[in-house]
Amino acid sequence: MARLAALGSVVGSFVPGDVIRALRLAVQRRVCLVGQATAEASRLEKLLEDACLKLSAVSSKPLTKTGREILDQICAGVTDPGTLAEGSRLRVSRERLEEALANRNQLWHAEMIRSHLRAIDHLDGEAAAVAAEIEMLVDPFRAERDLLVTVPGVSQTLANEILAEIGADMSVFPTPRHLVAWAGVAPGSNESAGVVKPARCRAGDNHLKRALGLAVMAAIKRGESHIAARHRRLRARRGHPKAMVAATRTRLTAIWHILNDAVPHADLGAHFYDRRDSERAIARLQARIDALTAAAE
Repeated sequence: MARLAALGSVVGSFVPGDVIRALRLAVQRRVCLVGQATAEASRLEKLLEDACLKLSAVSSKPLTKTGREILDQICAGVTDPGTLAEGSRLRVSRERLEEALANRNQLWHAEMIRSHLRAIDHLDGEAAAVAAEIEMLVDPFRAERDLLVTVPGVSQTLANEILAEIGADMSVFPTPRHLVAWAGVAPGSNESAGVVKPARCRAGDNHLKRALGLAVMAAIKRGESHIAARHRRLRARRGHPKAMVAATRTRLTAIWHILNDAVPHADLGAHFYDRRDSERAIARLQARIDALTAAAE
């Protein structure tokens, strides 16, 4: 290996600059803090179920503004459902809300709820502080981030995560295939004696895969985009996991071109495959007509 490296036969690995490395550490720290806050919120919801507080039945999550006000009242010792339901902004009837808040809250429940809320507030504060640091670190790459947010499903937060993992300079990846292979979303190869067998993608950048997966899922839920149409077509034939990998690979290829060419995303549209299939069918039919005409002459 040392001789090959000395001869220049070993391709160097991608090592980002100091700013990107600092941005990567900050972004990964924020993701960790948000995950811990989410886990703490799940534990809080489990505690509320133990106290027969069915907040999740009337609200998308317990920690909405109204939900937090109700929890603060419970921590203050209020247990009457009617009192807890006063001033609610939830879009449910008063009777249903009071039924959901009919609890068997005990003293230790209120103390544990208070403990969970303190932990969530602390984690949210830390995440906000790290987010402010991320905004300062990403300042030199705002133009690249503005280009990335033109991609369907990519928010500013996800754009920060993508930039933190691959950087803004695509010259380190000669082609989109190099980037896709480095990220670990290229098709695997498992061939023996001419027989192609099922293969998994190799290990890659899991942080980048996570961010791209979230972006793809957001675009799929939105529906009207090329990536949603591609996922829909592949899922019908190959299943959801393989369709997600293929959609992620397509999305990363587009990101390489966006950053390399400094152009915003130009979506092919949700009906791209319908148009392409129609054009191919027309071309095949025209070829057959031409062949029959030539044979008749």
